[in-house]
Amino acid sequence: MAKKGGGKGGKKPASKKTAPKKPKLTPAQRKANLRTKQHIRSIKDVFTAFGFKHISGMASKKFQFKGRECDFDDVFLLDNVLVLVEHTAHGEDHVSGHLVNKKIVFDYINQSPAEFIEYVRGNFNDFSSVADPLYQDHHFQVKIVYASLNNLKSSIKTHVQDVYFLDYPYLCYFKNLAVTIKTSANWEMLGYLGVKAGEFSKNILSENSSSNKFNASVLPESQSHFPAGYKVVSFYVSAGELIQRAYVLRRDSWRENNNIYQRLLGRKKIESLRKHLLDKRGVAINNIIVTLPESTKVLDLSNKQVETDKIKSVQLSKVELPMDFNSIGIIDGQHRVFSYYEGGSNESQMAVLRAQQNLLVTGIIFPENTGELARDRFSAGLFLQINTNQSKVKPELIQEIGVILRPFAVQSIARRVLRELNNRGPFSDHFATAFSEGPKVKTATVVSYGITPLVRPNAIDGLFNVWQSANRDLLVKGGVDPSIDEAVVVEFAEFCVKEINTFTGAVRSYVSSRWTADKSVGDQMLTTVIVNGLFHCLRRICGSGALMSFDEYRGKLSGIENFDFSGYGSNRYNQLGQQLALDFFGIAKGSADE
Repeated sequence: MAKKGGGKGGKKPASKKTAPKKPKLTPAQRKANLRTKQHIRSIKDVFTAFGFKHISGMASKKFQFKGRECDFDDVFLLDNVLVLVEHTAHGEDHVSGHLVNKKIVFDYINQSPAEFIEYVRGNFNDFSSVADPLYQDHHFQVKIVYASLNNLKSSIKTHVQDVYFLDYPYLCYFKNLAVTIKTSANWEMLGYLGVKAGEFSKNILSENSSSNKFNASVLPESQSHFPAGYKVVSFYVSAGELIQRAYVLRRDSWRENNNIYQRLLGRKKIESLRKHLLDKRGVAINNIIVTLPESTKVLDLSNKQVETDKIKSVQLSKVELPMDFNSIGIIDGQHRVFSYYEGGSNESQMAVLRAQQNLLVTGIIFPENTGELARDRFSAGLFLQINTNQSKVKPELIQEIGVILRPFAVQSIARRVLRELNNRGPFSDHFATAFSEGPKVKTATVVSYGITPLVRPNAIDGLFNVWQSANRDLLVKGGVDPSIDEAVVVEFAEFCVKEINTFTGAVRSYVSSRWTADKSVGDQMLTTVIVNGLFHCLRRICGSGALMSFDEYRGKLSGIENFDFSGYGSNRYNQLGQQLALDFFGIAKGSADE
């Protein structure tokens, strides 16, 4: 008689263990995970697009260097430049501790790069298989890149030295370059990483000249009508040589210089010019306008250096340019230059044109010891003059150039304030930039009709009215006296940002779920009408002389979450501000409404 049970000897078969089900992700979690994956993918795409080799055998592999355990998420190599990338999608609280933990090994690597390369050679075959044997350990440059998906405060970055922070907007900028000008963007990436031309690739192996000479003609200021000491040099240079040296002060790029104003490269325009070059095989006739580096030398025809301040008439000569990345600033003609980019379709044909075709360049040589600010102001003014005559310039661009040329003008102060509002506080990352993701508030209208009335110097109903500073008079005089230090503007702008953030932070505390420009969110708060209305409300508070703390504002604003903003359509900023001031602060119509 058979025993019960399916197994041998009547035993029941062992049941299979089932893996626990993964918790179901919310839509927000899935979106965050997708964004993180795209961030990681973009890092790899950018570096490989610029010609770097991805060393997968070193990515995320634990190692010990000088007794300290570490790993890097991605590793890339271009000739003798090794890039170690650490990326994160965590917020600032986690990142601060993460950076501090990594600091010791970061310092070890930066202090002993040759020793680190020796260690890598002995422990990672993937590196040795792709590294050029011509380079000895001390020929390599090691660059540590920290790529955060979320914004990092400057105070966090100061914890570590010699680390290149590839902030997400910077990554988006380089990704745009990768799509637009392919491999030719690697020169700008090398500039970002602090790599000097003389130390890059085979240049480090030889003592070859670090400069090139070009036949030129020099025009003195008496015939250019430029300020005293400014010389104009015209010469021909191949597109390839110019691309290696060129830089453009583009807005929303990685450059931390505040005096940046140029537009991003437009892919359609680049491709149209490129098609023309390939079809017609003809070089652009118009000259490229540039600024030349301080180390530029003017030589006579026997190669002896000429003192430029002694040139009083048009003179045939030679111009000697250093072979440095990011050394020649393009003021006008960036699309014509970069249409010769390396990579993409028809590269074999374009490589010939890039080497053979010479572009006519008109370069500005500044007087000796001209400061960076003076150089940038001259460049911005020339750019605006050229482009205003050619095509309509967008209001945002005019405002940005105004910050450089006329820092004490009220709209320039307003633009400066908006920049900082977008960096920190309730409006952080809510104003539109070139690489904004998702709905954002447009800036030109906010600057012109919201912030400008609020920050106007000498106004009795704005922030100037309540600014208790010994520099009040200097701010007013700065508009007519060029000797006034721009630091006064910075001081006032910082005060404005602090007070605006305190007030709007209190507003946000009641409507945090609606504090967005996303129209899919019911009754979203971040529209130009509401944002400008809040600024007009604060203007009336200033007029009453009663600035408050966050808690005091919050006490007054109770019930604002129920305020009906829908009745205020386009351009009714003033009326909205008037009603908010009356309902929540008891401020009746006054001078702000006259």
